[in-house]
Amino acid sequence: MSDTKANAPLTNSPKRSWWQWLGSIRGQLMISFVAITILLTTFVSLVIYQISQSTNQVSYLVNVLENSRIYGQKLGLAVSHSNQHLQTYLLAWGESYQSQSQLETYQEQRARIWRQELPAITDSLKQYAAQWTGVEEKLMYANLLSSLENLRNAQDLVESYRSSTYSDEDLKNQLSPKEVFRRDVLPVTQKILKDIETLDQIHLEKLRTKGASLAENLSGFSLLLVGIIIISLLISLYMTIRFSNQLIRDIRTAALHTKALAQGNLSELNTIKDQELNAIIDSLQKLQAHLRRLQDFAAEVSKGNFESQIAVFEANSDIGKALSDMRQGLTEVAIQARQRNRTNEGIALFSNILRQNYEDDQQTYDEFISTLVRYVEANQGSIFIVNDDNREDHYLETKALYAYERKRFETRQIRMGQGLVGQVWREKDTLYLTEIPENFVRISSGLGGESPRCVLIVPIMANDTDFLGAIELASFRYFEPYEIDFVKRISEILASMVSTIQKNKETQILLDEAREATEEMSAQEEEMRQNMDQLISTQEEMEAQLLEYRWQTLAINSYTALIELAPQGYIRKANAVFLEELKYDLPSLKKLSYDALIPENIRNHADYEVFWEALSQGFAQVGQFQYQAQDLSEVWMLGSFTPIKNHHGDLIKIIGLLLPNTEMYIRSSDAVNRLDTLYKSHAIIEYDTKGYIIQANTYGLEILGYADVELRNKPHYTLVEHEERYQRSYQEFWKRLAKGEVIRGRFKRIHKDGTERWLQSSYCPVFEQDGQVYKIVEISQDITEVIQSDLETHRQLEQVSKQKEDLLRQNSSLLEREKRLTLQLREYQESN
Repeated sequence: MSDTKANAPLTNSPKRSWWQWLGSIRGQLMISFVAITILLTTFVSLVIYQISQSTNQVSYLVNVLENSRIYGQKLGLAVSHSNQHLQTYLLAWGESYQSQSQLETYQEQRARIWRQELPAITDSLKQYAAQWTGVEEKLMYANLLSSLENLRNAQDLVESYRSSTYSDEDLKNQLSPKEVFRRDVLPVTQKILKDIETLDQIHLEKLRTKGASLAENLSGFSLLLVGIIIISLLISLYMTIRFSNQLIRDIRTAALHTKALAQGNLSELNTIKDQELNAIIDSLQKLQAHLRRLQDFAAEVSKGNFESQIAVFEANSDIGKALSDMRQGLTEVAIQARQRNRTNEGIALFSNILRQNYEDDQQTYDEFISTLVRYVEANQGSIFIVNDDNREDHYLETKALYAYERKRFETRQIRMGQGLVGQVWREKDTLYLTEIPENFVRISSGLGGESPRCVLIVPIMANDTDFLGAIELASFRYFEPYEIDFVKRISEILASMVSTIQKNKETQILLDEAREATEEMSAQEEEMRQNMDQLISTQEEMEAQLLEYRWQTLAINSYTALIELAPQGYIRKANAVFLEELKYDLPSLKKLSYDALIPENIRNHADYEVFWEALSQGFAQVGQFQYQAQDLSEVWMLGSFTPIKNHHGDLIKIIGLLLPNTEMYIRSSDAVNRLDTLYKSHAIIEYDTKGYIIQANTYGLEILGYADVELRNKPHYTLVEHEERYQRSYQEFWKRLAKGEVIRGRFKRIHKDGTERWLQSSYCPVFEQDGQVYKIVEISQDITEVIQSDLETHRQLEQVSKQKEDLLRQNSSLLEREKRLTLQLREYQESN
């Protein structure tokens, strides 16, 4: 009967209620499974949350607080350096061995800190300050910026103390610049340094506090894990009571493994017979491995190694993807940081190369391209510069070539559109090729002539429109995008140098042309004046000597164009000179009216109607007249038209006496155009013989910072230093000009704002007909930047000379000492 029951179908067995099912082994297992699933889900969520929190805290500690401390220290150093330069300037003031150029160098060094270093530091610190969480920090940072501005104002006032910038009370107390420095600058400096130190202490304390908080959070997280594991143990203990002894032993085994994991023992986990419990053991083993790798990754991140590999959980799981994305993001941040640092270092390096004083431009090009090839790890590079000496034929020529660690020599001329470089010239855009044409590279190393894998050609542009040249690089490896951007940025730096060189050449050419144009124009003015005097003399003779009319007419007809017009404007007569100039014969000319000889644009002008109206009213007209010859060529004549009346006062004819001067007029127009070009590109100032300014062109006013009404009728010494105007050499300068001597040279002038401007000037006296100077014209070009560079070179040479003199004095002292020792030794030998 028992066998029958055992083999009975399941459908005949009585149905169990939910409570009975929950009390069964399967139910308990299901309950345990659900509970463990919930615990694992909670555990994983807490792990992800803890990792996210830890990563954010580490990023804040490293990227914000630590960098804030670094830039705060840099700010303190920059402030201290600016004070040191100011103190050096105050100590050097008034010392006989300190030249004006050395004092200006101290001023420039302090100004450079406020113009370059401090803005860069405060901008970087501002970015980090935006991420600070404390109100006190942000308030202190705002006070720090205000203190910096106060410090700069105080330093500027101390530096300009001798210019009476301070109050009469300070001058009355006879305070020295050093005392004013201690009174006005040191308190502000001490406040700034104290604020920087306070900020540093706050950030350091936050680093410690947040580090301790991070450790405490990890400790609490560990306790939470232990709690979850304990709950799992309780569930396992409950199941051991309900299951068989074998199941109990398996559960005990799983409990022991779980306890070991909770205690931090990462020992090997043994498998058990029960399949379902064994799956739990496998999961614990994986969890243990993931936790170990997660611990290792957190340790690497805390050391700043963002590129360390992490393989936690399954690669396609949410947690695995999140952790992988986090590692990828940290890696990209580290790579971008390294690229930015390399770019900034490169820009500083090439800026320093262009600031150095080489013997010639070629040396600068050679150093620039060799450094660039090595910096971007290319195998060869070239610099091409536009040669525009011939206005009809512009081409690119090779200025520098560097290949395989050696300087190369090559002469190439490339026209627009010719080859890849010519194509870049035409399109004015960067060209990057990874498929290189055959025989593109002509320079090979001693190991062979393998072609490069890529070529980069970057245009050298000024103002984004003017093409000055190109940089060509060839490499065996592909260039990174940031490297291409880096080459573009340094091409802008090189463009400024090339533009300066070309402007200097153009300035010299314009000066030469202006000098020639001035001389030619003076000759033409003299010739025109003589011709006018001769014409006026001829007219006076015609009126005074009527008896000699035939002979005068014969003389006039030999070199003067004569035309006789009816009152209505028809041509009655014309002499051979007039016919020859306009290329007409007399019968053809008499068929025309005077209007037919005048160009249409002049006939339609209102002045032409005024001309005829004045003649009809009996007024003579004198001036320059333009005609159109029979072959449509342009003819210019200088002369007068005189209306002739009868005894009744009626107009009967009009006589025109004209001097042909077409060639002279064309030359005069060309001279005027050249003079206009000179006025636009040079500073031109006119003075009377006593040195008072008559007028100045727009370019000259812009260089000196004045308006026209501010300079007109002002003395020349307004533009020079106060000490110079009383010097004997300054008085001699104007005496030489008054005598008609041309003076050329470099002159220091004072801008309206008090700054110095250096001009390359030519002072040219202008003479009257009797040979007396009636005004002086100054033609100048601004060379302030060139002079500042020369002053820096001179300062360095003076330092070298001073060191040499010190060595000579030391050598002389040693020789004297040697002589004394020799005498003492000789006396000692003689006494013994």
